[in-house]
Amino acid sequence: SELSFWEGSIAIFVKESQKGMIGLSLAFSLKQKGKNVTVFFVNPIKKYSEGKTIRSKQDLFSNLKEPFTILVDAMNDREEPLSVLEEEVISYINQIPAFKVSLDMNSGLSISHGFTKIAFISDLTIAIGSYTPGHFLNMAKDYISCFILCFKKKMQKCF
Repeated sequence: SELSFWEGSIAIFVKESQKGMIGLSLAFSLKQKGKNVTVFFVNPIKKYSEGKTIRSKQDLFSNLKEPFTILVDAMNDREEPLSVLEEEVISYINQIPAFKVSLDMNSGLSISHGFTKIAFISDLTIAIGSYTPGHFLNMAKDYISCFILCFKKKMQKCF
């Protein structure tokens, strides 16, 4: 059965990356089901016709006014270091009282060893395809409250 917590106002933070594409797929799937979804493109290279763009800390404050009930992290892929803007976005949204979901691995958290300077703090992490050592080691327990494994062939059931 599908996960049933996708209710209320949903903000999905994406970056132009593989994880960002998964976030956009999630947004599309949820919108098709009539959900209230806003996509935030973090420091995009291209211009997008839908969604809101965050290129600075000021953009973050001015665009994130709606009280969202769910915040979704679909920003950083795997071991890629965070930019200063991404750190600011993560720091800010970590403070918002909402249910937080991270796709695959929490942005900022190392997949190989679980160490970080800053990472998205999730109530739920949806690991896609397989778990990584970073889901279990070192600082992971400080950033991941709960996680589930979602197989790529059955992704629609996870969303």
